[in-house]
This record gives sequence, structure tokens and C-alpha cells, in this order.
Amino acid sequence: MEKPDYYYMTTERWFKKIMEENNYQKSKAVEVHLRIAKHYATIVNSLVKNLKDQSESTQAKLYIFINQNNDKRIKKMWDAVDTAKLEKMQGWKFVEDGETFIYYLQVKYKGNLREVSDEENMQINLITWYDQAYRKQVNEGISLA
Repeated sequence: MEKPDYYYMTTERWFKKIMEENNYQKSKAVEVHLRIAKHYATIVNSLVKNLKDQSESTQAKLYIFINQNNDKRIKKMWDAVDTAKLEKMQGWKFVEDGETFIYYLQVKYKGNLREVSDEENMQINLITWYDQAYRKQVNEGISLA
């Protein structure tokens, strides 16, 4: 899927549309990116609320931070889409199905995971990273609501 203009991903509505059009699933790995995007959106909203009470020079500086954080939010939204795309292409989800994939590799390589291919090793690293990030977000009470 070719990405349209970077700022196309400006709302949750557009995110849902892209996910639905491509039949992507909202997995726990996708949620990791969405939670981070939500964090940046919260920062942007907080800065915008404080704009009106500031001097012109302070407003100019705040706009820089607003734009930087909004860019980060948009990037995380695209990271969520890219993760959903990857999970669809490989046919399994990093967090939900990762343990089964690693078990498959253990069987395939007779317990010696040092023999995995570079691609399989990258998948193992992504499984580990997404699982740890998801658990950390949940333990810290970071939600999508």
C-alpha cells in the first residue's frame, strides 16, 4: 500500500478507514503504536489549550512543539498501519501469536534457535519488543480510551 500525503493520517477516522479498506486487524502490537500516538495527541491538545494565554513570542515557540508532537503522532499512526500490514502479510500477530511462532521455530530447528534465519531472528526480536511494550503500557494503566 502506497502511503498518501504524510498529513493524510490526521484523525482516527482516517486510521479506521485505512484499516477497514485493507482488512487489517487491530492487534496488541498495533495498539502499542496507537497508545504512543495518543500520548502525543494529549501533549498537542494541552499545548493548544495554553496558547491563548501566552505572548506572541511564547506562542511561536509553542507552535514549534505542537508541530513536532503532531508529526510524531502521525508517524505512530502510520507505524500502527504498517504493523497491521506486516501482521496480515505474515499471517500471525506478534503479541497474540508470537509464542506459537517461537514454538514452531524450536520444533523446526530442534531447539537450537541460534540457527534461525535473519528474518526469523528479526521476527523474534519484534515479538519480544511488542510483548514487552504492550505489557508495560498495560501495567502502567495506559489505555486507548
